[in-house]
Amino acid sequence: MDKLLSTLPHVHFLCCPVTGAPPAAKARQLIIAMAGHYASKKEVAYLLVPSIARKAIDLGGNVERGAGCS
Repeated sequence: MDKLLSTLPHVHFLCCPVTGAPPAAKARQLIIAMAGHYASKKEVAYLLVPSIARKAIDLGGNVERGAGCS
């Protein structure tokens, strides 16, 4: 999917698995692991932390490093 979407202008694919139990989700204390285009990760992390998560971990540019994404 990353290769397909990268052919489109201004489109980036991010892999962002989220971890945390339901009480953590309710308390906005989830952890997000982000892989993909750097500027896009930064923009998305700004929106998600602190709205649903307490922390975003950068896994680099390779989206395959994100769990369950390929």
